[in-house]
Amino acid sequence: MSDNDLSPTRDTPAIAADFVGVKVALSPASAVHGPLALVGVFQLLAAQADAIDQHPHRALVVALASAAGTMVATPLRQHVFFPDDVRRAASLVRGYFRIDLVDPGEVVPEGQFWVTVSLGEHLSNVVGFTGPPELAGVRAGLGA
Repeated sequence: MSDNDLSPTRDTPAIAADFVGVKVALSPASAVHGPLALVGVFQLLAAQADAIDQHPHRALVVALASAAGTMVATPLRQHVFFPDDVRRAASLVRGYFRIDLVDPGEVVPEGQFWVTVSLGEHLSNVVGFTGPPELAGVRAGLGA
């Protein structure tokens, strides 16, 4: 994991100052070959964040669904975090994340996929992507 995985990117969704929850987007929005990353931001009340984990990133749960099935993972569970990986302001805790769905140079899998993230009681928006039909049989992974 690099420092860039915990910083906002040009594709990170914007949130209002008083937003509480999780919001995600794809970076880039569509591609035939990777990288294809899920980028996001969470902002929680400090008490919620502290109740989840000292480092809330570890509790992010990614669900990827398709007609072929569903994959669920906690891709940041085993990573090392530092106090400055989240930003505390007033009563809010904010963190950013980037999770590779398709590694650089790999082929985006065939079919339609929907991705969502949960963190504690919060569920993000759903984002989707469609892989080219001529690439049947290739599977997506949740890279860490």
